[in-house]
Amino acid sequence: MASKVLLSICLAIACVAAVQGQGEIVPRVCRLALLDQKLAFDITLPSFGDDPFDRKVQDGPPLAFRVALEDPRDSEGYLLLAVETIPKGKEKPNAWLTIRLHPIANPTAEDFRTSHLKSLTKRDVLKTSSVRTWDYNHIPLARYSLLHRYDDGTSFTGPTPRVDSSDRHLSAYFASGGVSALVTMVISDFDADQEKLFYSMLDSAKFVDTSNPTSSFDYYHKGQLLYRHTKYAQAVEPLAGAVILEKRERKLQLREWRDLIYLMANCLARTGRTSVAFEVLQYGIGVDPSNWSFHAELARIYARDNDLEKTLAEMEKTFSLAKAANINRIWLPYPSAEPAFKELMKNTSFREAVKKMEKE
Repeated sequence: MASKVLLSICLAIACVAAVQGQGEIVPRVCRLALLDQKLAFDITLPSFGDDPFDRKVQDGPPLAFRVALEDPRDSEGYLLLAVETIPKGKEKPNAWLTIRLHPIANPTAEDFRTSHLKSLTKRDVLKTSSVRTWDYNHIPLARYSLLHRYDDGTSFTGPTPRVDSSDRHLSAYFASGGVSALVTMVISDFDADQEKLFYSMLDSAKFVDTSNPTSSFDYYHKGQLLYRHTKYAQAVEPLAGAVILEKRERKLQLREWRDLIYLMANCLARTGRTSVAFEVLQYGIGVDPSNWSFHAELARIYARDNDLEKTLAEMEKTFSLAKAANINRIWLPYPSAEPAFKELMKNTSFREAVKKMEKE
């Protein structure tokens, strides 16, 4: 039955959705969750750009975020990092946004704020004179600066300890059902627009119960979390559920949809279902032919089968599409370092062809 469900997601080609422009601000719901916790944390960010690997991070509109990192295996919980963009020719400083989830023993949000500020004080990194606390719509907030200690000495002067203050931090504290969320925006100085932006994000923030997924967004994020924790076999079912719902009606934003197809194919390939992974990628390419990552995964599948001609054809498409999308080389396949290409790397023709692609 499971194999029939997996195969059924590849039989029809959905209509191509309109592609979001790179400079267009689009509200993006970011969901963070901890493994084995039923509550997740949703927050809406004004974001831009379809591809997180695009190098033109600074080319977006003001007061919008590019999500730069998502790491559910961060040592302190689930971390999401975003950077506010700066239009060309402007001098406005970057604002960094971090969101961390932690398991916590059911305190209130106020307790969480108190314990967080106490921990900074205990570590001797908090500039106590900078601390200000208040509430916004019953959400505890704190504004503060951190201390940066360093040695400014040279071989001539000897040790010269210095202490500087960091940029200003504005943090919001959430807690519910054994999960806490810390939302922090860091910038040299807040202006009225940036404070308004921060408050608008807080207005959207909420904990949600994800134990019974119903939408493609729910299934996608459940599968994504399992994938990030290397639970590939367990991730297949929720990801397949998301693909089936998306084939009925496209709901995910382009970035999430691309990631869904990539994760689905990757999980299938890692669990030995290569033929179904191939069909998933072909479906993805049929819908979104300009996406380089689908071709990169196809190249890996063909390489495992030692098919020189088809691997090179997919590698050429990968590099060509990535170049057109301004993708940094570090995100593209490295055959010399990837197990999938191990056998083909023994072939002189393959090595020379890859070297030529990398130079172009």
